[in-house]
This record gives sequence, C-alpha cells and structure tokens, in this order.
Amino acid sequence: MEKGRSTKRIIGIIAIAVVAVALLVGVYFWFALSGLFSRDYDPEIVIATSPGDQYELVAREFSCLGGSGAEIYIREPGQDQWYNSWKAKHIGNASGDNYYKPFADGAYYVEWESDQVTLYYYRSVPAENKDDPDTWRGIVTYDLN
Repeated sequence: MEKGRSTKRIIGIIAIAVVAVALLVGVYFWFALSGLFSRDYDPEIVIATSPGDQYELVAREFSCLGGSGAEIYIREPGQDQWYNSWKAKHIGNASGDNYYKPFADGAYYVEWESDQVTLYYYRSVPAENKDDPDTWRGIVTYDLN
C-alpha cells in the first residue's frame, strides 16, 4: 500500500512540474510575440561634432521593458540617417533607468582629444546627480586611430 502512494505522489509532482514549465514557456513566448521585449527607438540625435568637423557622434535612444538605453555611433558628418550610412560605426551602448533618455534631455558632454573621444552621460540612477556631471558614471570611449 505504501509503495502505491509514493508512486502516485511522484507522478503528481512530475505533472505539476511539467505544467509549471509549460506555463513559463507560454508566458515567455507571449511576451516575446507581443513586443514587450522589443526596443522602441527614437529618431537619431547628432550629439556632437568633432573639432574640424571630421566626425560626428550619433545616439539612437530606445526604451525597453522598464529601462532605456542608446546605441552610440560615429560617422562622417552630413550623412542623413544611421541606416543609410554603411560608414557609421557602432562604438558603444549607453544604459539608463526609468525610461530616462539623457541625449534627448541634453544630460551629457563630450571630450574630444587628438586620438580619442569620450562621452559622459547621466544614467538616472540614485548614485548620480543630474546637476553634477562629476557624479555621472555613464561613459563611452572610442579610439579614433
């Protein structure tokens, strides 16, 4: 009698586990197909042009599932859109919190040097103060050579 109960118990536990996994997979695909994992891109923003107009930095900001970010590109000036330019080079990513978009808000600054460019931006996290750029920890650096 005892052996029959333990077998039924094991079968019940396995059935519950299979149903739980099936539900998790279903929820994942529902989110994926409904677009909740996709990025909602804003129009590109030219955030800086180098001294001598040799380069320009471009940000493509997006929001996604409770956060935000941006793809940062460098290209030759005067090219219309990032997708029309095979010469645009992806140099890094920026991340933020609470759907905040620092480039649209102007909360960034750029330092051009002879051989590199450094982009600093506010990430909208508690450890940073928007009014004090010295506290910003969002950094993208690119070697121009």
